[in-house]
Amino acid sequence: MKILQLHTQHVQLPLKVKFAQANNATWTSDSVIVIVETAQGTKGYGEACPRTYVTGEDFGTVITDLSHLSHQLQGRTFETLTDIREFVCEEMCDQIGLAATCGLELALLDAWAKETGQNLLAALEGTAKEELSYSGVIPMRSLVELETWLPKLKLMKFKEVKLKVENDIVDSLEKIAMIRQHLGQDIGIRIDANTSWTFPDAIEQIPVYLDHGIDTFEQIFPKDNLLDFQEITAIFGAKAKITVDESITSFESAKALVADRICNHFNLKISKHGGIFNTLKIYELATAHGITCQLGAHFGETSLLTAAGAIVASMAPELHAHEGAFGTHLLAADICQTALTFGPGGTLANPFCDASFTGLGSVVEESLQKQAAQKELMIID
Repeated sequence: MKILQLHTQHVQLPLKVKFAQANNATWTSDSVIVIVETAQGTKGYGEACPRTYVTGEDFGTVITDLSHLSHQLQGRTFETLTDIREFVCEEMCDQIGLAATCGLELALLDAWAKETGQNLLAALEGTAKEELSYSGVIPMRSLVELETWLPKLKLMKFKEVKLKVENDIVDSLEKIAMIRQHLGQDIGIRIDANTSWTFPDAIEQIPVYLDHGIDTFEQIFPKDNLLDFQEITAIFGAKAKITVDESITSFESAKALVADRICNHFNLKISKHGGIFNTLKIYELATAHGITCQLGAHFGETSLLTAAGAIVASMAPELHAHEGAFGTHLLAADICQTALTFGPGGTLANPFCDASFTGLGSVVEESLQKQAAQKELMIID
């Protein structure tokens, strides 16, 4: 597979509902679609979801990074998946941002699978689970808004949800009671504070949440506040999952978190880790050291990253939760011909169970162009 051209396209997809959490609120998604074209005329598509508050990247830095990398791809041939893995995990290490790395990796994998006619998960020697189960995510809402919204969420019959909170424990407990009233007393609930807590907040609130049957606490402190994470893990780690999200990005950051026992649970996201291969490296490191993991997702991901998530979920059997696959529940429109979207119970039929499913999905060029916010073409002669 010889690479001839590389395109990047910034897309902003409108959301059906406002997505709000403690450190962000928006009505649109923000992704960069990476397109590689091969000498045989095959197009491969990848997706990057740059978030400045996670890896420091935005769409501009992703496009710039890939432009600077173009000379390394000039006439580059990738014969095997190992070639792609080594390029992503070794050669590109620290050269460009992690979201940019992810977008390029997925585009290469998509093109390789299409050009060779192979099912990507099978080629990676993964075992396709027939169904993948996803948890719901409840963004920040007022109690009045939540009362109106929860009956709609009930129709999805989730077994577990993640609740976005700030540091108002009274408000959060009222929301939890309302969630259980509508979704059932047995519904699993995880807490995501999105960096909004202080150390005293954690000392005061974690025991209260534990008394209410909630034991997972995601990114409670700012991402660089590792000493507070470390101390809270030492105090509550036997009873609670002290989870990092923004604090874990690269494989090197994962190694440091493991070595210093900063936390006991990772929220993995393919875009922030630099693609499928790097995400699986972090997962393997974590499980080898007794750290549990869940698969997360950035809001507004298209079916390209959902397909990548299905690969990771199929190759990482000990994940405690899956997030993502919101598809057209959240997006006003997807860019793929078939939107990968969970159904009742949060279940998604694994597309890779179909032996004829090659690549990461069929992107509709018309849909992609319609959602374009900015386009840059890099020609590799």
